[in-house]
Amino acid sequence: MKKTLNNIVILLAVYNGEKYLTQQIESLTNQSVKVDIIIRDDGSTDNSIKIIKDYVDNYDNIYFLEDDLLSTRAQSNFSILLEYAKKLNKYKYFMFCDQDDVWLDNKVEYTLNKMLELEKKYSNFPLMVFSNLIVANNNLEIISTSMWKSEKLDIDIMKNLYDILSLNVVTGSTIMINEYALHKMSPMPLNYIYHDHWIAANIVKYGKYAYIEEPLTIYRQHEHNVLGSSNKGIKYFIQKIIDLFIHFSNFKKKYSYFDFEISLSRVIFHKVILNIKRLK
Repeated sequence: MKKTLNNIVILLAVYNGEKYLTQQIESLTNQSVKVDIIIRDDGSTDNSIKIIKDYVDNYDNIYFLEDDLLSTRAQSNFSILLEYAKKLNKYKYFMFCDQDDVWLDNKVEYTLNKMLELEKKYSNFPLMVFSNLIVANNNLEIISTSMWKSEKLDIDIMKNLYDILSLNVVTGSTIMINEYALHKMSPMPLNYIYHDHWIAANIVKYGKYAYIEEPLTIYRQHEHNVLGSSNKGIKYFIQKIIDLFIHFSNFKKKYSYFDFEISLSRVIFHKVILNIKRLK
């Protein structure tokens, strides 16, 4: 019988996810340790809610957060989930889960062990552990054994605040944070900035982190979340710069949520330099 860890919760955000949702939830129930799973649906019009309720009826560690809030954005969904988990006041570690990936069966345990190692060095600090991912197509046929390599993501970006503010290298579905991180960075913004970028930047500013080079998640690349990993050429770079200026008002709002002063000119400078490096 697998060990039950009552101090860990997985937060699963769902919206019209029926196509891959069952496979994702199965990968959570097949973890080497048993932890709580809280699922929130954001107004699905497909069979997602039925799938969720079937699992709730059959598993005593799966819970369905039902409310009347319609956030329409993944980051808003995760923000609502995290605030709910915070109010329960029973969890020490928090993980985030997308509806269309697959978790390897040792992911929770492996990530927790890395977190416990980090806690020995930095008690009472906001902490985060994250890991690499396998990239697969919609049938889970492997495209790349390392998202970090295929997306040309340099994890050393985490060593510099303005680098991580400019280019996020942390994927939300690989993150585990501790309760100190939760209290430092919640509530998360509902708009303009993704939850993983928000968490990563705040950790670099206020906390400590560790990463696992081994991929523990299969990232399913399909028509709704295409990475474009093979397209880091000059056209990609030019489009990134154009998009920045077209959406500059949103760019400003994105960084206005942080509780520390940020120079937008420095962010832009670092963004240009980092994206040039990705062209190589």
